[in-house]
Order: sequence, then C-alpha cells, then structure tokens
Amino acid sequence: GVNPVLKLASNGLQFSNQYRINKNLSVAAGFAANSEELRLSENKPASKALMFSASFSSDNLRNLTNVTATRLSEHDGLLGSRLTGAFGQAGGTETIAVTLSNDWNIGQDYVLSGSYTLAKSDTGGRYDRMLSFSKDIASDAMAVGVMKNNVFKKSDKLYASISQPLRISSGTAKLSHDDYYDEHGRLHRRAVDINLAPSGREFAFQLAYTSNFTKSGTLKALLYTAVNKGHVAGHSDIGGLIRFERSF
Repeated sequence: GVNPVLKLASNGLQFSNQYRINKNLSVAAGFAANSEELRLSENKPASKALMFSASFSSDNLRNLTNVTATRLSEHDGLLGSRLTGAFGQAGGTETIAVTLSNDWNIGQDYVLSGSYTLAKSDTGGRYDRMLSFSKDIASDAMAVGVMKNNVFKKSDKLYASISQPLRISSGTAKLSHDDYYDEHGRLHRRAVDINLAPSGREFAFQLAYTSNFTKSGTLKALLYTAVNKGHVAGHSDIGGLIRFERSF
C-alpha cells in the first residue's frame, strides 16, 4: 500500500525482502536512506527508515489487506522539512507510523483501493533554540482510488485517485526571542505559540494510463491537479507527463 512516511527517506538507498508464509499471509521488511543520509546531498534532512508489513489475502484472492509499521529517523528535520541554524533542534526526530491499506477486486476488471496513515513524531521537546516544538506531533494521510484493467486492449490499465498528503493534525511550536531591556537592565524575552496544523487541506487528483505497446516498451501518461497545495488554502497546482519505457 501507499506509505507516505517511508517516502520521506527515498531518493537514496532502498531495499526490501518479502516472505510468503502461506497462501493467505506474507510478511515483508525493508530499509531506506535518502541521499542526505548517505552524504551525497544537503537539500533535505538526513533520513532513514525501517519498515515491516504483513499482507492478508482472501481465499479467492479478490481482497488484499496490508498493515505496515514504519520508523523514520530524521536529523535536523521534521517530516521532510529541514530545520537548521537558529531554527534547528540540535538533534533528531523519531516518527512512528502505521498504514492500513486494502485492495478489493470487485469484478469486471475493476479494483478499488484505499489507504490511511497515522503517524506520531517525537521531537524530544527540546527548547534550546529560537524555535521549539511540542514533544509529540501527530499527522495523517489518506488515499482512495479505482483501477480498470483491459480498458482499450488487453493488459492496459486506467487509474483514478484522490489523496491527502501527509498533514500535521496536532502539535505546537514556540518562537522565542530577546525583546527589550527594562530600566533596571533586565532582558525580557517574547514568546509566540504557533499551531502547526495548517490552515488548508491539500487534495490531489490523479488520472493515469499505462499500456504495453510492444513486448519491451511501455507507455505511461499522467494528469494531476492539487487544491490547497502544500496544505495552504488557495494554492493550486496542475501538471502531467508522458513517459515511454523500454527494457532490454
């Protein structure tokens, strides 16, 4: 299923292994580290993740349920956002996430899918910089979609989905700074509490098509649009791509 927390440690090293226990049950484990963790880049916080999942299928193989637990470790960052300098946390953030997903083959080559992720981040509650976070920060994500196989020809696929990317649902930050000296020479500081839950909620819509034109060539097309992009109210985005892949 979709795992938005594991994705935060992508673009680097990633490997996984799956073991089938019986016809209805299989388990998998994986590890990922982004290029910053490998010291190949400095654009994002250095991140690494461990993943364990269990998949359950019905006897007729029409229903597949997956439960995934992920532990994400970030250095000087929070959920992909880099925090350095005066806004750094002088340490790491640990995030534990659970993702529940399901694929349901409803017949006539239609497959319904859905996933929900609930995550909890432990910042350690550090208060040694200008910007400090509450110890626990909660976030969530979801996605639902429908796929149709054999739309125009055998082996092609059409997929439509709507998703909400990972979004902080609860948590606070405190911004503090030196404010003024009084007549006795004492320094007074000012602190402002910030609600980390964003004002908007992003919803992304995707329409994708995949077709094998030859034995070794595949065409992929994608259209997408997002409202409240980045969970900022009023922001939007739209785009698409066409890609041809060939294997040798």
